[in-house]
Amino acid sequence: MRSYFPRKPYRVSGYKVGYHAIKRMRSRGVTKSAVRYNLTHKPLHTSQIKYNKRGWPSYKRFSRNKTVLAINPKTKHVNSTWPYHTKLMNKFLKGEK
Repeated sequence: MRSYFPRKPYRVSGYKVGYHAIKRMRSRGVTKSAVRYNLTHKPLHTSQIKYNKRGWPSYKRFSRNKTVLAINPKTKHVNSTWPYHTKLMNKFLKGEK
């Protein structure tokens, strides 16, 4: 089975997945269906909103399919994505932080 990686920005459930996130999806092996799952299902854990040096807000959304999305809450723009380890998922399931 072939994995599908998009080439152009696209929208999922009101969120825009941009060029940088697509570039990271390709390099880190995160598929389009994994991003769709993360955005359409209840998250396993969401981090607090943090601001970078330029003052841009973002939060991390962890899903049960072991993908993380960094999202700008004001613009609903997916900034980046990466897979995470099962060990971290087990911590979230146990209620640890």
